[in-house]
Amino acid sequence: MAYRGIGVKIGIPRSLFYYKHPHLWLTFFQELSQEVVLSPPTNRTTLETAVRYGEDESCLAVKLVFGHISYLLGKCDAIFAPAYYGLQPDRYSCPKFLGLPDIAKSIFSEEIKFLRCEVDDGEF
Repeated sequence: MAYRGIGVKIGIPRSLFYYKHPHLWLTFFQELSQEVVLSPPTNRTTLETAVRYGEDESCLAVKLVFGHISYLLGKCDAIFAPAYYGLQPDRYSCPKFLGLPDIAKSIFSEEIKFLRCEVDDGEF
């Protein structure tokens, strides 16, 4: 699914915390006149790709990101990868969620560009 605009194509993996703020990120990039490419909802193909690329010790949620990133390769100029540090006061996200862009760069041979930002819904 693509949303047209002027500028760069931004890929958004439909996984992990995408469902926490789905309309926020889509609207944010649309308001900046950027084209957004969403990976499809998780399906059998995504799962099979995820298992092929994911590390054995990673949980399924982390592996699925790689299936979604694989779908986006070649369809966008950069992949949006927000780093969610915490969603509740005194509770933190898994460190593998925060390191996904670096892990993905080591897994895929293609040059991957990521847009990163930090999100912390905990207390300030």
